[in-house]
Amino acid sequence: MRSGAGGYGLLSSIYGVGMVLAPLLLLRWKRRRVTTLLLLLGIFLDGLGTLLTGLAPVLLLAALAQLLAGCGNGFESVSNNALIQETVPRKMPGRVFGTVWKQHLYRFRCRICCWRVVANGTPGACNLCAGRSRRADSLPARLDYSPAFTG
Repeated sequence: MRSGAGGYGLLSSIYGVGMVLAPLLLLRWKRRRVTTLLLLLGIFLDGLGTLLTGLAPVLLLAALAQLLAGCGNGFESVSNNALIQETVPRKMPGRVFGTVWKQHLYRFRCRICCWRVVANGTPGACNLCAGRSRRADSLPARLDYSPAFTG
Protein backbone atom coordinates (compact mmCIF):
# COMPACT_ATOMS: atom_id res chain seq x y z
CA MET A 1 0.00 0.00 0.00
CA ARG A 2 2.82 2.40 0.86
CA SER A 3 0.46 5.25 1.75
CA GLY A 4 2.48 6.63 4.65
CA ALA A 5 1.15 8.69 7.52
CA GLY A 6 -1.74 10.03 5.43
CA GLY A 7 -3.00 6.52 4.71
CA TYR A 8 -2.74 5.58 8.37
CA GLY A 9 -4.67 8.71 9.31
CA LEU A 10 -7.35 7.92 6.75
CA LEU A 11 -7.76 4.35 8.01
CA SER A 12 -7.93 5.48 11.63
CA SER A 13 -10.49 8.15 10.75
CA ILE A 14 -12.65 5.78 8.73
CA TYR A 15 -12.75 3.38 11.68
CA GLY A 16 -14.08 6.24 13.81
CA VAL A 17 -16.69 7.10 11.19
CA GLY A 18 -17.93 3.50 11.40
CA MET A 19 -18.09 3.73 15.18
CA VAL A 20 -20.39 6.76 14.88
CA LEU A 21 -22.38 5.40 11.94
CA ALA A 22 -23.40 2.12 13.61
CA PRO A 23 -25.35 3.63 16.55
CA LEU A 24 -27.04 6.03 14.12
CA LEU A 25 -28.13 3.05 12.05
CA LEU A 26 -29.53 1.45 15.19
CA LEU A 27 -31.61 4.57 15.85
CA ARG A 28 -33.17 4.23 12.41
CA TRP A 29 -33.94 0.57 13.03
CA LYS A 30 -37.18 0.86 15.00
CA ARG A 31 -37.76 -2.80 15.78
CA ARG A 32 -36.74 -4.34 19.08
CA ARG A 33 -33.23 -5.72 18.88
CA VAL A 34 -31.87 -8.81 20.59
CA THR A 35 -28.94 -7.36 22.46
CA THR A 36 -26.90 -10.56 22.63
CA LEU A 37 -27.15 -11.13 18.88
CA LEU A 38 -26.18 -7.52 18.24
CA LEU A 39 -23.12 -7.97 20.45
CA LEU A 40 -22.08 -11.09 18.54
CA LEU A 41 -22.69 -9.35 15.21
CA GLY A 42 -20.54 -6.42 16.33
CA ILE A 43 -17.68 -8.67 17.40
CA PHE A 44 -17.90 -10.58 14.11
CA LEU A 45 -17.93 -7.42 11.97
CA ASP A 46 -15.05 -5.89 13.91
CA GLY A 47 -12.94 -9.01 13.44
CA LEU A 48 -13.92 -9.44 9.80
CA GLY A 49 -13.14 -5.82 8.99
CA THR A 50 -9.76 -6.06 10.70
CA LEU A 51 -8.94 -9.26 8.80
CA LEU A 52 -9.99 -7.73 5.49
CA THR A 53 -7.89 -4.66 6.21
CA GLY A 54 -4.85 -6.86 6.49
CA LEU A 55 -5.67 -8.58 3.20
CA ALA A 56 -6.54 -5.41 1.27
CA PRO A 57 -4.13 -4.70 -1.61
CA VAL A 58 -5.13 -1.03 -2.00
CA LEU A 59 -5.99 1.79 0.38
CA LEU A 60 -9.62 2.10 -0.77
CA LEU A 61 -10.41 -1.53 0.08
CA ALA A 62 -8.59 -1.18 3.38
CA ALA A 63 -10.68 1.92 4.15
CA LEU A 64 -13.92 0.06 3.39
CA ALA A 65 -12.77 -2.79 5.62
CA GLN A 66 -11.99 -0.33 8.42
CA LEU A 67 -15.46 1.19 7.99
CA LEU A 68 -16.91 -2.29 8.47
CA ALA A 69 -14.72 -2.88 11.52
CA GLY A 70 -15.72 0.48 12.98
CA CYS A 71 -19.41 -0.33 12.49
CA GLY A 72 -18.83 -3.61 14.27
CA ASN A 73 -17.22 -1.77 17.15
CA GLY A 74 -20.16 0.63 17.30
CA PHE A 75 -22.66 -2.26 17.45
CA GLU A 76 -20.53 -3.96 20.08
CA SER A 77 -20.30 -0.85 22.28
CA VAL A 78 -24.03 -0.15 22.23
CA SER A 79 -25.04 -3.74 22.90
CA ASN A 80 -22.36 -4.18 25.56
CA ASN A 81 -23.64 -1.16 27.48
CA ALA A 82 -27.25 -2.32 27.10
CA LEU A 83 -26.43 -5.82 28.37
CA ILE A 84 -24.63 -4.44 31.40
CA GLN A 85 -27.53 -2.15 32.23
CA GLU A 86 -30.06 -4.97 31.80
CA THR A 87 -28.27 -7.73 33.71
CA VAL A 88 -26.01 -6.26 36.41
CA PRO A 89 -27.47 -5.65 39.90
CA ARG A 90 -28.22 -1.99 40.68
CA LYS A 91 -25.39 -1.62 43.19
CA MET A 92 -22.65 -2.95 40.86
CA PRO A 93 -22.78 -1.24 37.43
CA GLY A 94 -19.81 1.07 38.09
CA ARG A 95 -17.50 -1.80 38.89
CA VAL A 96 -18.67 -3.85 35.93
CA PHE A 97 -18.40 -0.93 33.49
CA GLY A 98 -14.88 -0.20 34.77
CA THR A 99 -13.80 -3.80 34.33
CA VAL A 100 -15.34 -4.22 30.90
CA TRP A 101 -14.09 -0.95 29.45
CA LYS A 102 -10.55 -1.47 30.74
CA GLN A 103 -10.11 -4.15 28.07
CA HIS A 104 -10.60 -1.48 25.39
CA LEU A 105 -7.41 0.18 26.56
CA TYR A 106 -5.54 -3.08 26.08
CA ARG A 107 -7.11 -3.55 22.66
CA PHE A 108 -5.97 -0.04 21.77
CA ARG A 109 -2.43 -0.92 22.85
CA CYS A 110 -2.42 -4.02 20.64
CA ARG A 111 -3.78 -2.08 17.66
CA ILE A 112 -1.05 0.55 18.01
CA CYS A 113 1.60 -2.18 18.24
CA CYS A 114 0.29 -3.89 15.11
CA TRP A 115 0.21 -0.63 13.19
CA ARG A 116 3.77 0.11 14.28
CA VAL A 117 4.96 -3.22 12.99
CA VAL A 118 3.15 -2.71 9.67
CA ALA A 119 4.27 0.91 9.26
CA ASN A 120 7.91 0.39 10.18
CA GLY A 121 8.36 -3.20 9.07
CA THR A 122 10.15 -4.24 12.24
CA PRO A 123 8.80 -6.32 15.12
CA GLY A 124 10.48 -4.05 17.69
CA ALA A 125 8.74 -0.95 16.38
CA CYS A 126 6.61 -0.33 19.43
CA ASN A 127 7.85 0.56 22.89
CA LEU A 128 4.78 -1.17 24.34
CA CYS A 129 5.60 -4.45 22.59
CA ALA A 130 9.10 -4.26 24.01
CA GLY A 131 7.64 -4.23 27.52
CA ARG A 132 8.85 -0.76 28.46
CA SER A 133 5.44 0.32 29.73
CA ARG A 134 4.69 -1.13 33.15
CA ARG A 135 1.25 0.39 33.66
CA ALA A 136 -1.64 0.59 31.24
CA ASP A 137 -2.71 3.91 32.79
CA SER A 138 0.53 5.53 31.60
CA LEU A 139 -0.15 4.71 27.93
CA PRO A 140 -0.57 8.26 26.54
CA ALA A 141 2.57 9.52 28.28
CA ARG A 142 4.70 6.60 27.10
CA LEU A 143 3.50 6.23 23.53
CA ASP A 144 5.44 7.99 20.80
CA TYR A 145 3.02 8.77 17.96
CA SER A 146 5.62 10.03 15.50
CA PRO A 147 5.86 7.97 12.27
CA ALA A 148 9.65 8.06 12.42
CA PHE A 149 9.82 6.13 15.72
CA THR A 150 11.76 2.91 15.25
CA GLY A 151 11.80 1.46 18.73
